[in-house]
Amino acid sequence: MDKPLPTIARVTFLIHLIVAVILGLGLLIIPFTVGGWFGYPEAAGLAPIVRAFGAMLLGFGGLTSLYGLMAKRWERVAYIVHGEITYLAIQTLVFVVSAIAGVGPAMGNWINAIISVVLLALFVLTFFSRPK
Repeated sequence: MDKPLPTIARVTFLIHLIVAVILGLGLLIIPFTVGGWFGYPEAAGLAPIVRAFGAMLLGFGGLTSLYGLMAKRWERVAYIVHGEITYLAIQTLVFVVSAIAGVGPAMGNWINAIISVVLLALFVLTFFSRPK
């Protein structure tokens, strides 16, 4: 039985792809500029870590969402959706706890927490809209 993707899944993957490409490429190519938008300090020793995070956003966030957009059936994206829900829940928790504990730039932690929770909500909505 064919179980096509719900419209919300395509919208979620598209939004996730856009966020991943913009932030991922930005952190990879101009790490201190984009990192500065979130309040992270410019420190030469941090460049490889910030660039690696950008590459991770592109590879995991961007590529999986591109695969999700190209998929025709729910079965092809079920694991991606489960993985994103898990990852985004943990990521949101890390940013919120870091902001409350005063670890890292507060502005960056809260902005990243908000981005993460919005994407998490979209993926949860996608999960509950899956074909049964």
